Amino acid sequence: MSKSSLVLIDWKPSVVPGLCFLSIETEQPLAVYGKILDLHADGYLWAFCYHYLCSTGEESKIHNSDLTLPLSAEQFRLAKNLGWPSHEYGLTQILSVPAS
Repeated sequence: MSKSSLVLIDWKPSVVPGLCFLSIETEQPLAVYGKILDLHADGYLWAFCYHYLCSTGEESKIHNSDLTLPLSAEQFRLAKNLGWPSHEYGLTQILSVPAS
């Protein structure tokens, strides 16, 4: 299976606590990085989220449909080291790290 076809697999039904993710907010150029804390039956998730305007993170409620991509632990660490970037260069660096 090629790397590009992995993105097309529907991974959202298998979301579990501890999973790291990336969510791109469409209204503004903001990349939100998070780690799922708890699942709710209504499709909402409690997560601890970070972005360049909130580098220390905060608990947030996010809907499963707002998740863009799962991130590996290595990708999540790189995002933190890069300051939770929202710009294309930083996102490309993070997504270039092979998912484990």
